[in-house]
Order: sequence, then structure tokens, then C-alpha cells
Amino acid sequence: MSARRVTVVNVVLAAAWVVCASGVSAQTSRGKAAAPPPPVIDEVPAELELFVGETRVLPSPKVARIAVGNGRVLSASVVDERDILLIANDAGATMIHTWASDGRTRRYNVQVRPADMSRTTREILEFLSGSNNVKARAVGDRVLVEGQNLTDEQLFRIDELAKRYTQIVNFTTRVGWEKMILMDVKVVEFKKEKLRELGVRWDTGAPGFNAGVAGDIIRGGFVVNPPTGTGGIQGVETLPRPIDPFRWYFGIVSAISSRLNLFEREGDAIVLATPQLTARSGSSAKFQAGGEIPYSVVNQNGFVTVQFKNYGIILEVKPRADSTGAIRSEILAEVSEPDASVSTLQGVPGLRTRRTQTEFNVRAGETMVLSGLLDRRTGATYERVPGLGRIPILGQLFQSKRFADGETELVIFVTPAIVTAQDSPLNARGGAVDDKVQKYIAPPPEGAFEPVSSNVIKDDVNTSAVAARAGAVLR
Repeated sequence: MSARRVTVVNVVLAAAWVVCASGVSAQTSRGKAAAPPPPVIDEVPAELELFVGETRVLPSPKVARIAVGNGRVLSASVVDERDILLIANDAGATMIHTWASDGRTRRYNVQVRPADMSRTTREILEFLSGSNNVKARAVGDRVLVEGQNLTDEQLFRIDELAKRYTQIVNFTTRVGWEKMILMDVKVVEFKKEKLRELGVRWDTGAPGFNAGVAGDIIRGGFVVNPPTGTGGIQGVETLPRPIDPFRWYFGIVSAISSRLNLFEREGDAIVLATPQLTARSGSSAKFQAGGEIPYSVVNQNGFVTVQFKNYGIILEVKPRADSTGAIRSEILAEVSEPDASVSTLQGVPGLRTRRTQTEFNVRAGETMVLSGLLDRRTGATYERVPGLGRIPILGQLFQSKRFADGETELVIFVTPAIVTAQDSPLNARGGAVDDKVQKYIAPPPEGAFEPVSSNVIKDDVNTSAVAARAGAVLR
């Protein structure tokens, strides 16, 4: 009996222990299910780049909360727990933290630029279109502009863009690589000299007294006059005819001939200079052929200094070429010469100067002509017979007036051309000069001084002519 009760009690206690253990296990399981899972954080934050004023929707499913590090730079808000709306307020850097409902978090590094660098880069490249040797690329919040062998025009464009876009960093070479322009100039002086002699010009000399016997000599029915000049009687042909018998002749030979002269002479053209100036596009070149006149100048302290004034042919050009072959050039041309008629008290002569300055547009190979620089000089010379030329009214018959008019016109021909190292016309000219110089300075071939025939000697050139030709080539 007792043994049965003990067994029943042990079974009941065991069952109760099982029930308690099951309850405790159930409670423990329910407690574990109610605890939230541990958060999962991304190791590497995402990088975002925006520009001021830009809005962007960032997809983020199950987003529950967000946090922005710098609200002045960036504003953020959750839209329908699926997206995050970002608004860039100001340039700078900040960070965003997001939490999802499933416990996942994420970080974003946000960089807000002052402007859209990609758009700015495209605009800069459009402004520099046509320049194959210029490149632009965005690096952070800057735009790097790089290039070599740029022209002055390209450098000017980049400088103007840098004023408009402060993000530009100019890494281009500052030495402009411009085209070379050859200015072929000819300075020609057309002398229009006219010499007019109008009037009655009397002979200034007459023979002295003459005496002799004059008469006609008849031979075969023909009258033979005595010869004049040496051995004869000058002026005998003026005696009345016939002279028969012989007559005595005594008197002064007054057969002074008169003539009316009308003469006009025109001068030719004289080439004063033919310089060829090569200048870099946008730069200037200067040519001068002449000299300098010294003159004294007293300064404010009473000291005398010597200064010099240039004279002669002075030419200064400043050409500029564009990509289409058009050439714009400034030119200053001056031709001056000393003039003793306006000299100073110290004997320093003045200068007669003709100067022109202009700016013109031509195409490469075209010629520009500058003219109209006239210089006129007039002189008059009077000649008359002493005594008779002073008679009123009738004195005009015994005098001659000589007028000399000298008129000079300066004409300048300018022909620009764009040259390179490969196709420069100076290459051919330099080669021709070298050939001629080598021809003149080369030693004579063997047997060159052997006797030759007279026909060859006539065609030979003497030493002075060779020297003159060599000088002309070197000039």
C-alpha cells in the first residue's frame, strides 16, 4: 500500500517537473523572440556628389529614420518610407545616416559643389571649340584647362573664361605660338620732274669786227659764194645780191640767231628700299636705312646733352593673322632727309619728312598700295642780254625765263604672306643667295686663266663688275 503511494507521488512530481520545465522553456523562448535583432552597418560609406541647388531622390526601402551631419549644407527627408529626398543648400561636405525598419543602417558621404562641374566643363569646351590642342577636365570642384603651342587668341579666350568661371585652373603654356608673317615692302619714289623753257633765248657771244672784199664768182652760169668761218668773211651772206663788181665790207657781224625753246622732261621711278620683314603675328618689326643727326639740348639744370634724330627710310609694321588667312596690319612709313635751309644756330640741319601711318586688312598674297606723299620743289632762272634786257616792253625779247618744277611722289607697296618653316619663300631666296655667293667666292677651276680668244674676252666680266654683282646679291 505504502509502496504504491510512493510510486504515485514520484510520478506526479516527475510530471510536475516536466510541466515546470516546459513552462520555463516556453517563457525563455518568448523572451528571446521579443528582443530586437542586432543592427547591421555597412562597412564602406557610399559617395554622393551634388551641386548647389540640386535635388536628388535616393532610393532606400524600409527607411525609418535619417540623420544629417550639417543641415546648412544639405537637407534630407523620408518620402513614403521608400525614398530619401536630398536638397543641396550650400557648398561643403556632410554625412547622412539612415536606419531601416529591419535594423539595417547605412552611411553616405555627400559633397556639395558650387556648380555642376560636368556642365561647366562642357560649356568651357564649347567656348574653346576649334582648338584641338586645348583640353578641359573636371577634377573635384575645379576645371583644369591644359594645352601647348596656343596662339595669343586662344590664350585670350582662356583668360576671359577664367574671369567668368572661377573654377578654372589654367595650366596652359603662356608663350603664344603664333604664325609668322612675311611683309614684302617696296618703297618707290616716282620723280615727276618737268623742266620747261619757254621764251626767246639769245646767243650770248658774237664775233668782233670784220673787214674784207666781197664779190660774186661766176662759173658756168652758177654763182659761188665765198665760204664762211675760218678763211672767209662771217655775215657776208647777209649782203644784198648781186655783188657785182666787188665791194668792200667793213662792220660788225650782228647775225645773232634766236630760237624758241619748249621742252618738257618727265623723270622715272627710283626704288628707295625693298625690305622684307618677318614678324610674329601680333608683334612688330622695324626697318631703318639712313643715319642720325646729333644736336645739343640744354636741360633744366643748364647741362648740355647730345641727342640724335633719326633720318632716312623708317618702316614699322605690326601684322596679325587669323585662322582664315586674313591679315590685319598697322604700318608706319617715314622718309626724311636733311634740309640745310632750316638749320639751327649751331648749324644742325632740319629734316624734310614725309610720313604716313594707317591700318589695313588684306588677304595673304594681296598687295596694299599707300601713295599720295608728294614733295614739290619749284625754281626759276632768268637770263637776259645785259642792257637790252632792261628795256621796258621790248626787253622781253632779250631775256629768257627758265622754270624747273620737281615733284616727287612716294609710293609704298606692302604684300603680306603667311610663312612656315617648311614653305617659307625665304628658303628659296636664301638658297639662291648661297649659290651665288659660293659661285663668286669659290676658287677658279684649273686652267681658268689660260689665254682665250678675243671673242671670249669681249664677253668676260671684269673684277669691279663681279664685286658690284656680289654686293647686290648680299644686299
